[in-house]
Amino acid sequence: MPTFMPPNPSDTSNVSFTSDSIKQFVDALCSRFEELQKLTQDLLIDMNLQLNGNNKKKVAYDYPIETPNASS
Repeated sequence: MPTFMPPNPSDTSNVSFTSDSIKQFVDALCSRFEELQKLTQDLLIDMNLQLNGNNKKKVAYDYPIETPNASS
């Protein structure tokens, strides 16, 4: 049966994260999430218009686009 050998700490590279790099990652992630949320909303509205025969009716699917505050 194979055994698990943890890596030697001296063999691994030193990885560090700064608060600036984490902030940049979170900002990019939130920005991408907002883009995808807007695209999904537009897709749902377009599908609704197609299903209803595009008779100028528009269903109000207003989703918030604000980024949630992580501190609250």
